[in-house]
Amino acid sequence: MNDDQLQALLRSLSHDLSGFARASIGFSQILLDSGKALDEQARKWLSLIVDQGNHAQTILSRLSVYARLFNSAPVLEACDLAELSQQAADESPVVQEAILAGLVTIERSGVLPTVTGVADHWKMVFIELIENSIIHNEGAVACEISGGPDHMTFSDNGSGVDSKYFDTIAKPLVKLTRLPLAGFGLSICAKIAEDSDGRLSFSTNEKGGLSVLFSWR
Repeated sequence: MNDDQLQALLRSLSHDLSGFARASIGFSQILLDSGKALDEQARKWLSLIVDQGNHAQTILSRLSVYARLFNSAPVLEACDLAELSQQAADESPVVQEAILAGLVTIERSGVLPTVTGVADHWKMVFIELIENSIIHNEGAVACEISGGPDHMTFSDNGSGVDSKYFDTIAKPLVKLTRLPLAGFGLSICAKIAEDSDGRLSFSTNEKGGLSVLFSWR
């Protein structure tokens, strides 16, 4: 199966299965809101269907995003990562809300590289990384984006990831938390880096958080 066929399959599955999820959520919510007498057990199961249906929709939506990255003929351009990192922070409602609330700071140092790729994809990378730091950190989040001519590192002050998972955390659907997340964030980042002739690697920084290194040949 080539990339075009894989993309078509994943997008078709995402679309069709989303319909089933929406129907399950909708009918369950109608019953919950109908005012009909439902015992506690029935309401519990209907609420579970709604919650799990919403989670399924999140996963399917992220699967669709991941599948679109396999477009075999993207329009490539010069991507200034310093500029795109700022645009990403400005365009993400989650990041802007956290900044205004004083819950996250983003520092940049060094000279971030300019790479060949798709600008919107690289904005997606920064949004994924920053929002991921916010979601996984209960306190104030400190993100740092640093770089040089052939590399870029994103670091945060979160709880980090055990090094035994470094080889697997960028694979689709891998989750190291019980939070209702889709497990596609780092997979998306890895695919975008690969499309720009780069690669992803991980380490633990001096603050105990996760550092994500993008490097180019």
